[in-house]
Parts: sequence; structure tokens; C-alpha cells
Amino acid sequence: MHSSTSSSALLSEASGALRNARFGDIYFNPDHGAEESQHIFLAGNQLEQRWRARIKSNNNAPFVIGELGFGSGLNFLVTLQCWQNLHIARNATLYYYATEAHPLTRKALRKALAHCKPCPKLAAQLLEQYPDPVASSYTLRFTSGDTRAFLVLLFGDSVDALDQLEHYPSPRDAKPRGEQPGSTPAAPPMFDQKNTGQLVDAWYLDGFAPAKNPQMWQPALFAKLARHSHAGSSLASFSVARTVRDNLSACGFEVQRAPGFGRKREMLRGNFSGGVADSTASTRRRGSYPHQRAYYRQAQPLQCKAPQRALVIGAGIAGCCTASALAERGWRVKVIDRAPSAATTGASANDAAVLYARTAAGASPLSNWHEAAFHFASNFYRGLGCGQTLQGMLKLGEQLGEQWLQDHPECEGRRNVVASKASKIAAAEVSEQAIFYSQSGWIKPRDVCERLLEHDFITQHFGVAAKNLQRLQDCWLVEFDDSDCQRFDAVVIACAEASKKFAQSEWLPLKALRGQTSSIASCEHSATLRVPLCGKGYLVPAVDGHHECGASYSINEHDNNEQGTLALKLADHVGNLAKAKALLPNMTINETGDAQGRASLRCVTPDYLPLAGPLVDADEFRTAFAELARNARRVPAALAKPLPGLMVNCGYGSHGFTSAPLLAEILAAELCASPFPLADSLRRAVHPTRFLLREVVRGKISVDLDK
Repeated sequence: MHSSTSSSALLSEASGALRNARFGDIYFNPDHGAEESQHIFLAGNQLEQRWRARIKSNNNAPFVIGELGFGSGLNFLVTLQCWQNLHIARNATLYYYATEAHPLTRKALRKALAHCKPCPKLAAQLLEQYPDPVASSYTLRFTSGDTRAFLVLLFGDSVDALDQLEHYPSPRDAKPRGEQPGSTPAAPPMFDQKNTGQLVDAWYLDGFAPAKNPQMWQPALFAKLARHSHAGSSLASFSVARTVRDNLSACGFEVQRAPGFGRKREMLRGNFSGGVADSTASTRRRGSYPHQRAYYRQAQPLQCKAPQRALVIGAGIAGCCTASALAERGWRVKVIDRAPSAATTGASANDAAVLYARTAAGASPLSNWHEAAFHFASNFYRGLGCGQTLQGMLKLGEQLGEQWLQDHPECEGRRNVVASKASKIAAAEVSEQAIFYSQSGWIKPRDVCERLLEHDFITQHFGVAAKNLQRLQDCWLVEFDDSDCQRFDAVVIACAEASKKFAQSEWLPLKALRGQTSSIASCEHSATLRVPLCGKGYLVPAVDGHHECGASYSINEHDNNEQGTLALKLADHVGNLAKAKALLPNMTINETGDAQGRASLRCVTPDYLPLAGPLVDADEFRTAFAELARNARRVPAALAKPLPGLMVNCGYGSHGFTSAPLLAEILAAELCASPFPLADSLRRAVHPTRFLLREVVRGKISVDLDK
């Protein structure tokens, strides 16, 4: 749990310094903040020299930075500017994981950056993407040409936050990052025999001074640093306190003092030498299974020659986002769909989709996932050029509670509004109070999907279905419904409930949820509507004189008409009209008119979280971990073995356009054997293997445990 730092807690002093009232310490040098950051952290870690050496050797492997104490974001901005300047026109990715126990609110961040004024263009991008610190983790994406950077914000105590770096191991003989078979190692290994977590190339230890913030600088923190370090990891810190130096040395770091910046006489530099036996210890939490890395292991790096080829089965929003993410990384992607055209690909072919926002009463895997996914999606669609209609959403009949508002001060992305204010925002008369979500809105699904597939490395094929998948020694042989067979390095199954039709995925616990939307003519009271209205249903602003509203929900109804599509139901149409009328009471609706709309099947899972990640052999998994039925805390004797290059991406329910962009990044990271650009607890929350694990632990298997 974290607590936010509001703008009133940032104190401006006559000297020009900006002081944190909680800790009584300043954020940066009042006159030369950017220069100080450059000297301490970039030069302290020799980043420019290291990056130039990588460029000279044509090494495009990801580079990972871990920062303790994100604060005002100054270090990140200075680092990002250097990274982009050096890697312009290069397909390279920076992963920047930053912990913060007391994150600044958006208002406080604006105040801090206005005080320092670093990297103006990048600072504006950071402010545009920065979240209200409601959840524990957020992902921000920055692009410049082919160069990418992911900022992963991990809010909470640094020791707990570093647990979110856990990056489950590939085999111990895994190739180093960026290494091709038969080549010279190009980067430190992603995993080795002593380290089982995500490895960090350079550390920024930038928390407030130990004397003012002793809670952060505890021995457990240094053990976590060692757990996520390799032989080439470096570190830099303002602090040269004896306790810091001693704890780093005890955990395998060789440290030395170096000249500081300005009035700071000394700083600390160091390198990891390893040799700490207990650095892999994980924090145990009540109710969690130990050794979870065994069950959610990252897929092995694919041993295939560039350019890699992937087949994406399904051209809905899941498949389109996945194809786009892979194409950005140089993959050649073939997208197929059994639908005859893009205009008929399930719910992704609806006329409108609401980027749905909500506020949970408390933290849970579902609420944490939704907050992170919604925030990433909102920024993603704006960056894609499809965010013109993301002007907000009104959730009628709800209010943020007093305790929630106290726990999340200066929240800008959502606020309570009375009915009169809601009517002004909507530009149409509503009769209820509401929560206004300013980062939400609606998008045009077909436009989004078309934009995502506009890439030279993507080919599209409609009216085509995959019939069978067979693993060969180094690739997948895919048989199509016309008996044609092709080979691919990887296959991503992203075709909703039909994702379980293959032998490798038939164990997935997917259900079909029929949903029908309705199209109704606008009237003088509704034509001016500017933002979606949501309650028990939703109503979207009119396009070409018609609103889309909905939606109905029915389990396992497959009533196809003569054209092979789902038939419209008058009862569902009447229900949708009633929901629209409840949202906008003055709206004139012709309830006797012909039913206009679309019906499609949504795909849901038992826990209402999506599925994204590698598939495993279900029978092999059940056998390997059968002992868990007797003792769920038993240390497993082996790691789960993902099927190489076979992924699934489905189970979105009615929140596909919210979940798809971040899930696509997970799939791309799996297939590229690169770091995950999100907290690992979120990756585990959507991992397909979670259902097999629950099945085994609950004893719902037929394996004879006494053999």
C-alpha cells in the first residue's frame, strides 16, 4: 500500500530548492538539477560510454535500469533524453523500472517539473501520460522513431516493489540477451544460476538520505538489489553513508566513493561482483504459494533466424494489437480470421466501443489489472491517432466515497459531479449524479483495427481458418482449412472462445457470452451528447444521426441465422432501449421500430480476467505438480515447460479495447524473450497457467498420487 504526495507537501524555498515536507529533504539541486542527475546517475553508471559501445557492436539488446525513488521523474527524463539522442533511428528498447513509496500526484508532478524545467518536450510527454497514483503499478510508453522506452512505475515500499521485478527463469543454459546461436555473447545473461529475477543493468539509488528515510535503506533492500543484478550491473547513489556502503558490500557489490556534484562533496559508484548465496530469497506473503516462478515461467527464447515469422489467429482487437506489437519488433506477421471481412470480426466490428473505467472499493488482482490496462490503453489510442473521441465518460448513479477521496488526494482522472454538472459535461440533460472519468471516452473499433494492421510486416487474410497445429523441431506447422500447410516460428491464438478448439488449448476454461448492441436514431435531446453515458448499460454520442447503446448478456447462446452470424433478438433490443432511456430520460425512442444492431460472442474466463501468455502441455503440468494436491506449499521438483512459441490471447469479456494494448506487450515480451513492461504480479494475474495450478491445488485431477 502506498500513500500519495500532494502538491501542498512540496515546499518552495528562497534558495530555489524544492523540499519534501514528509522527509525534510530536497528533490534536486536548485540551480542545476539536470546536470546533477547527469553527473551522479548517468556518468556514475557510465551509461553513455556503455551505450556507445553497444551501438558500435550493433547490439540492440534491451537495456534495463532500476531506480529506487522516482520522485519528480528528473532522473528518468535526463536518461530518456540521452537514450533517444544516442539511439535515434535504431530499433532499441529501454526498460526503466522505478519504485516510489509516496508517488507525487499529477498536480504535484507539474509543480516539481515547473520548478526544475528539465527536458521540456519529454517533461510534457511525461505529464501527459502520468497517472493518478491509484493502483500499485502503471506502464508508460515513449517512442521516438524506432526507439522505444517503457517506464514501469512500481508504487509502494521499495522492498515490496522490487518483488514486482520478478521475472521467472528460462533454463539455466538460456542464451544471453541479444545473442544469436553461434554468435559471441552480446549482453549479460537474462538469467543465470544464482539470479532468478529480472536482471537490471544499472541501478539508481535515489531515495531520500538514510538519516531522513531509514525505512527504505533496510538490509532486505540490498539483498533484492543483488537478486536482480548480474556481473555487469552497476550502481550510483548520492549517499555515501557507512550503512549504505556496508550493506552493498555485504550483498556482493564493490563500491567506491567518487567526486560529487556542486555542494555534495562525494557520491557512490559500484559494480556487482556476485557471490551472495541468499540473494534469490523472495518475500513471502500470506495466502500465496511459494516458488510461483515454477508455474509461471517465461517461455524459452526461440532459436530461429531473423526475420521471425508469426501467425496470429484472429483479427479482432486482441489479434490486431498483438500483430502490431510484433511487427514493431521486426517480426513478419500473418493475420488470419475465419470471418469473411474485417467488418464482421465479432465485437471488434461494432460501430463504437467504450473505453470503460471503474473504481474498485479495494485492491484486488482484477482492480489492479483494470487500472493498469485502462491507463495504458488510454495513452495507447491517443498515440495511435484514434483518441479524438476520448473526451471523458460519465458513470451515472455512482460517487467516489469520502475515504477513497482522502486516500487519493488531487485525483484528476476521476471526480464526483452533481446532476447539473454532469449535464453540462454531457451537453445533454441527465438526472443523476455521476463520476466523471476524464481519460475515458469511446473509440471506433474498425478504425483502430485497420490502423493497427497498417504495417509493412503484416499481411491480412480473411475467410481463412487454422485447422491443426503441430510442433516440429524448431517451428510450428499450421494446417489451414483448405489443407494448405505453412511453417511459423510462433503462433498466437487470439480467436475468442474458438481459441480452445486446438488440441494444445482445449483445456482453457472459456465460455461464450452473447452480447447484442442496438443502433437508435438520435433526437433533439440526444444529438448534442458529447461523452458516453454508462450505468446498467451505455449510450454513445451519435454518429451520422444514430447512437449505439447496449448491451445484452447471455451465456452460451449460439443462435446463428442463415448467413452464419448471430441473429438479432427483439427482446434484447427492447432491453437495450430501456437502458438508454434510463441514462437519458428525455430521449425520444421509437420502441416499435425495426431492430437495428449487432450481436456477437464475447469470451470470458471464470475469474473475469483475460488470458495472455504461453501455453503448456496440460497433462504434463498436472503430472509434474500433482503433489500440490496434498501440499500446496511443497517445493516443486521442476519448472513448468511452456510450449515454445505457442501463445494465447483471449478471454476479454466486454473490456477488450481496454485490455488488448497492454496484453499485446506481454505477448511480445514473451516471444522476444525481453523484459516485461509491467509489474510481474499483473503478468501472473492473466497467465493461462493459473487455472491449471488452481485445478491441481484443489485436487481436481485424476493423477494417482501414490504411484
